[in-house]
Amino acid sequence: MTTLSPPVLLMGFCAVMSAVAVWRLAVDDDRDSVDVGTVLVVLGITLGTVLWSAVRESWLTWTERAVIATAGVVLSGIGLTLIVRYWRGPTSGRPGSNDLETSDDRL
Repeated sequence: MTTLSPPVLLMGFCAVMSAVAVWRLAVDDDRDSVDVGTVLVVLGITLGTVLWSAVRESWLTWTERAVIATAGVVLSGIGLTLIVRYWRGPTSGRPGSNDLETSDDRL
């Protein structure tokens, strides 16, 4: 009986999570750039597990592995850039304001 190695099991799990993330992004009417960035990071992580499985199980050629690695790094980088660029805390309309901010009138 053949058993699956841990990288292959993780690759399967990440593939399912990627499918769920893409599906939720596709059906969500209120998506934003952070949602797109999160999906890209999940896809990049999935490609990382594909690469790990390919190296561990001796799948694919070195050129194909390099393409997968490059795609994973690029997707993750773009996703992280989108998350960092468009992540905003709660604001009350003016830049730099915070709902928890106190007034300096009490000094």
